[in-house]
Amino acid sequence: LLRRDADSGRYEFHELLRQYGEKQLEKSGDKTGVLDAHSAYFADFLRRREGDLKGQRQQAAGQEIENDFDNIRQAWSYTVQQAQVEKLDHFLKALNLLAYQRKQYAELVRLAAFAVETLESVFGEQSIYGRLLVLYGQCLEGLGQYENAENHLRRALAIAEAENDVLDIAQASLWLARV
Repeated sequence: LLRRDADSGRYEFHELLRQYGEKQLEKSGDKTGVLDAHSAYFADFLRRREGDLKGQRQQAAGQEIENDFDNIRQAWSYTVQQAQVEKLDHFLKALNLLAYQRKQYAELVRLAAFAVETLESVFGEQSIYGRLLVLYGQCLEGLGQYENAENHLRRALAIAEAENDVLDIAQASLWLARV
């Protein structure tokens, strides 16, 4: 039921064991606290690898992220559902770099689309939403959906200009130039 991979040192367990653990967690009343801790851990995990993704550890950091992508996906989903801006920002910076370097557009476009749809009414004109639109536009561009990418990137640029955020203006402009 529980197996350790000797090469990676990671543990795998049977789906029934995972389901049992989830039910026990729900019964305990600690599910929210555990989900908060899980999403905080993986937001920080990505934040700590951001510099590596820009430096000499690009390949290693990218592989570490890929190894934990199921956890990152779950933590992202929870963070989006809870509209936790600071955590979301940690995710976005690293995921933008990952999308560009590893070309994982198909996987990341699903995460970005979910967040764009979920958070528009909450953060629609704030910088964090503009950065989310950049990730989404970047992934759409990578998938060849140029018109859709351009629409989202233009909106991201408008948000950045309204906020007078030079870095976000540059990021949105860079990706607009590619479409």
